[in-house]
Amino acid sequence: MSKYKSKWTEYNGRKYQSALESTRAQQLDLLKKAGKVYSWHPQYKVELHTAYSKNGEYYLATVCNYFIDFRVLGYNNEGKLVEWYEEVKGKWTEVAKIKHKWLRLQHPNWDVRVLTKREIEGEK
Repeated sequence: MSKYKSKWTEYNGRKYQSALESTRAQQLDLLKKAGKVYSWHPQYKVELHTAYSKNGEYYLATVCNYFIDFRVLGYNNEGKLVEWYEEVKGKWTEVAKIKHKWLRLQHPNWDVRVLTKREIEGEK
């Protein structure tokens, strides 16, 4: 159990960092069966970079990796295949906030959706 009381949870042979992530994986499977999602992949790795200059040349250096909870290929309202990313959050750590902000700066055109417990489990 983490300091935020999340427990690793298994679904369909894969371990997820929380019951909330596991629930979202189950929902994505249901959306796939319903034809709303084409495919989805958990823990999608993105390298976060910084730029630096040396002797008048500019370079990119990988600083760290950010693992987005889900990369989803699904269909929009017009039936066109589109890509989006989902981050499932119960609590935000300071490091997660910084990495998420960095991700959005590095990939401003990506559709990154943050899903909370309320959005995943609905009103209770």
